[in-house]
Amino acid sequence: GKQSPDINQGVDRADPLEQGAGDQGLMFGYATNETDVLMPAPITYAHRLVQRQAEVRKNGTLPWLRPDAKSQVTFQYDDGKIVGIDAVVLSTQHSEEI
Repeated sequence: GKQSPDINQGVDRADPLEQGAGDQGLMFGYATNETDVLMPAPITYAHRLVQRQAEVRKNGTLPWLRPDAKSQVTFQYDDGKIVGIDAVVLSTQHSEEI
């Protein structure tokens, strides 16, 4: 597909050393035994939340949801072990009447 003109304006530059901030994300580059998919628990659960958001949007359970959503899950660790969850955020686009 074609990139949004708004994002394109933020990331395309004539000078490759000049960077825009149009399309940002977090990258994780290691494996861990925190989850069965070998990804860190925070990103695994954030992925599950947005996957579920997409599922209930597509199957009509929550018809007012729109496709743009993001999630962040923050865990508490002690000596490298999960001891709790500090925050769960699911931000989603929705129809105007909500």
